[in-house]
Amino acid sequence: MTTRVNWSISASIAGGPAINTSQSKEIDAYEVVTVTVPTGESVDVAVQPADDAADLIFFAITSSAYGSALTFSVDGGVSDQALDGALVLAGGSIAGLLGAPPQQITFNNGLDSALDVVVLVGREAEISS
Repeated sequence: MTTRVNWSISASIAGGPAINTSQSKEIDAYEVVTVTVPTGESVDVAVQPADDAADLIFFAITSSAYGSALTFSVDGGVSDQALDGALVLAGGSIAGLLGAPPQQITFNNGLDSALDVVVLVGREAEISS
């Protein structure tokens, strides 16, 4: 059974240009994981596996706080990236940016307080016979 993931992005520069876009894609499966990351600690988050990075349709990370001292690593190859704002990836760019399909994301909290991180993944599913 498929469902849809919908997203909208709006960005504007004061006194300058603005962009607005919305898209919707069918997905076969999704997972949302919310974890608390205590100050000065690391937390591993297992994400719904995909056999192929091309199966990933939507990937987002949000947090209750952001900053350069909050970092994340993805087992597919991204390491020690600052989470200084929400991260939203959609479509074919996911495979190119993350490399292998993520199985685990590690968050390291160097900020002054505990925070809640939400990971949302939408993907196509392979049907086994």
